Amino acid sequence: MPWVWFCWQSRSAAVLFIVGSILFFSSNTTYAATWLFLIGSLFFAMRPTTTLLRELAYLRLGEYDKAAGS
Repeated sequence: MPWVWFCWQSRSAAVLFIVGSILFFSSNTTYAATWLFLIGSLFFAMRPTTTLLRELAYLRLGEYDKAAGS
């Protein structure tokens, strides 16, 4: 289930950046584009945090073979 969240997070961030880029072509939609870029940036920033939390959970459970460094 963590991979579903990870994939959803990545795709959402990419879609927000693409839509934000399109909205920057018009001066009327610059405000919305800025917000989409900000939200997309937060999603991209959450990716390493999600990975770290998953790895710590594997280590806490003793599942060293599932940890990335193994």
